[in-house]
This record gives sequence, structure tokens and C-alpha cells, in this order.
Amino acid sequence: MAELTKIDTVSLENLGGGAAVEKFNDELVEVLRNIQDPNTSPTAMREIKLTVSLKPADDRASAAVTISTTKKLSPIKAYGTQVFIGRGAAGFEAREVMQADMFPGLPSSGNVYPMDKTKTMEEGK
Repeated sequence: MAELTKIDTVSLENLGGGAAVEKFNDELVEVLRNIQDPNTSPTAMREIKLTVSLKPADDRASAAVTISTTKKLSPIKAYGTQVFIGRGAAGFEAREVMQADMFPGLPSSGNVYPMDKTKTMEEGK
């Protein structure tokens, strides 16, 4: 156990009572969450920057310290869709038509329609 009268030399681990490490760890959690988000690019580079700024006093006997972090995450992927535009009773209207609305028999888990493997191409005509 450290003596109460002993003052430890400043290090990254104890700077600001551990604030530098804590701020970095908080940002790391956000970056890891962003990596696991399926709505982001799986291979985009993410970054964490820890900045420790020291502003010395005129007498050089002390310095004001600022600890900050910034992060660069992968943005959420854009989602594309299509709308059909026309004129209706109320003026211009736009409708989004989903494939499942146009073809009710298709499975809703994607755009792949299961084929009946028991029929040949000739039978399927």
C-alpha cells in the first residue's frame, strides 16, 4: 500500500486519477459496439485518439493538464429503396412498393424464391 505522504510520479495509469485510461476504455467500448453493428461496414477502419495537453505555468513549476479523446466510427450504411410517383386525387403521391407486396407467395426472408427440385425444366413450362 502506498504511503499517504508519498506522491507518485505521473503516468498514463494514474493521470487525472485514472481519467485518461477510463476515457480511452469508454471510447473503446463504443468502437467495439460499432464494429459489431451489422449496419456498418465490417472492414472500415475505426480510430481512437487520446490527447493529453499540458499548458505550463510561466514559472514552469506546474502545468494545467487536459485529457480528451476522440473516435472515428464507421457510419451507418445507407438504406436504398424505390418509390413510384404519380398524380392522385390529392395531387402528387409517392408509394413505396415492397417485393413481398407484389408477390405475396415469396418468402419474406429475402429475394430468393425456393425452386421445386422435383420438376424438370420441361415440366415447369
